[in-house]
Amino acid sequence: MLRFLMCALVGVVVVSSNAAAQDARSPQRPALNAMEALGTDSTAWQRVITFVASWHSVQFPRAATNVALQPWRIRLSAAGPQRALVDDQLRRVLRAREPVNGDSVVYARSLGALRIAGGSAHVKFRSVLTQQARAADSSGIDRDFARIVDSVRIATNMPALAAAVMTGDSLLAHATTGLRRAEGTVPVTDTDRFHLGSDTKSMTAGLIGTLVDAGLVSFTTTLAELWPELLPVMRAEYRPVTVADLLDHRSGLPANTTVRFMDSTERAQRVSLVKWAVAHPPVSARGLYAYSNVNYAMAGAIAERVTGQSYQQLMHERIFAPLGMRTAGWGPAGAAGLSAGEEDQPWQHRIGTDGTRIAVAPSPLADNQPATAPAGRAHMSVSDWALWGRAVLRAASGRPSLWRNSTARMLTSPTTPVNGDDRYGNGWLGTTRPWGGPTGRVLTHSGTNTMNFAVAWLAPAIDVGFLVVTNQGGDAAGKATDALVGRLLEWHRTRRAAAR
Repeated sequence: MLRFLMCALVGVVVVSSNAAAQDARSPQRPALNAMEALGTDSTAWQRVITFVASWHSVQFPRAATNVALQPWRIRLSAAGPQRALVDDQLRRVLRAREPVNGDSVVYARSLGALRIAGGSAHVKFRSVLTQQARAADSSGIDRDFARIVDSVRIATNMPALAAAVMTGDSLLAHATTGLRRAEGTVPVTDTDRFHLGSDTKSMTAGLIGTLVDAGLVSFTTTLAELWPELLPVMRAEYRPVTVADLLDHRSGLPANTTVRFMDSTERAQRVSLVKWAVAHPPVSARGLYAYSNVNYAMAGAIAERVTGQSYQQLMHERIFAPLGMRTAGWGPAGAAGLSAGEEDQPWQHRIGTDGTRIAVAPSPLADNQPATAPAGRAHMSVSDWALWGRAVLRAASGRPSLWRNSTARMLTSPTTPVNGDDRYGNGWLGTTRPWGGPTGRVLTHSGTNTMNFAVAWLAPAIDVGFLVVTNQGGDAAGKATDALVGRLLEWHRTRRAAAR
């Protein structure tokens, strides 16, 4: 079998054999910008082929493909009954519109006139990683790590994909690959901001933890104590509900709101949400797990009530600024009103009823309603998200963190039964995985506003965390992020074994 691979060097598509893939694990590798000096040196070209042999694993039968290298170009030809196979698999990797001459770079979706079978075509291609490659050494981006991220992105057809692996004390690796808009030409950058959806919840719980430590509220404070003026409309079932009940999804409150709150400020909208929620019948008995975005919207309202500050201001002062999370913000990332080709941040993508992918430009309405921000409207770069993951890992292991030790233990020790041995608490699902260390205990959570997908996995016992996010929603996005987590687990195991 031949492996078709795409390089982060300007204008090269390469094909390598399995033997070359074995050689690629050698530490003797050329620099990423070595291509500029290649010219027609066939030996240098072979080194490039070897170097990228661990890249994208699109498979081709040997008999179906012939390859002829030329400086700055590649010629591919295929014939016979394998035409459909080759055409389909190339379509997943290349964005080629027409056979190309000269120095132009082609961005398009269909292979069209490439006519792989029975003929040949010259194609000049630039990977979306190109603009990041030369900054790799100075930015600390692990180039092998970036290749893994981009290979999964291409195999799963995501617009962009970002990932990070960290310990409590350091960021081991991170990468952001792909395009800000599917079918577009603007590549993502390492500081681009991705929507985290419900992975915001653990941050909201962390904020409440800081207020508990400050003596402004307690995990046992009840809704009746917090909003005595609402007792005439508050159902009796909700009066004993505590702050901890909200954060553990055991309040019985509705899962979501059925109205959009239009008060003049976001803080006022959350007050209206609280009034709406406490008047509605419970969906389950208090103490039983029932996932609810309303729970966390109300937690944000509690933070505002006991401090007199807005939720966003509190998050900045107590979470984002202390941890150095400079890109953190709210709602859709990017400026509204920009046209295709002018994207300044990753656009969101939803899947239509017919299965087509639809790019969603930033706008005030392109997200969950603002009142529910504490439940899932945060956005940030993946490296800033990793700063939060590191803080949680430190808290879970008793190291210095944003919270007192007792609060840190509570925030990282889910206790509410969900299913089997799984437990939920404070924005984390506690479960077990074989790779999670001696106890197997891990913390995880996913998030989506149906136009993005994020997932976090933390293993405090072995002090490592994995974060993955893409700017597309839907089932395929969830599978893509899971697939990348699996690859990152293997990357981390290999890295640890090499360090021994």
